[in-house]
Amino acid sequence: MLTPYTRDVNALHSELDAFELMLQPLTALHEKADIMPFFRRSSNLAAYLGYANNNLISPNLLGIEHDLMGFPLRRRYQRIHARGT
Repeated sequence: MLTPYTRDVNALHSELDAFELMLQPLTALHEKADIMPFFRRSSNLAAYLGYANNNLISPNLLGIEHDLMGFPLRRRYQRIHARGT
């Protein structure tokens, strides 16, 4: 589901600092336990990553774990890797 988004530069800087702190420990990070919860609560950083899409001018909607062509991305990724391809 897409939700309305308004950029907050100060919050983005705080989220970047928190991301840097999360990456510093030598312990392994897990997608489900560590990374996804972080991006769910870091909407400004998640939206900023959307700028990797050259067609994006200014994000005004945000979707975390958004379905792609009717398939939740996480389930599709798991199925592909379960087959070993």
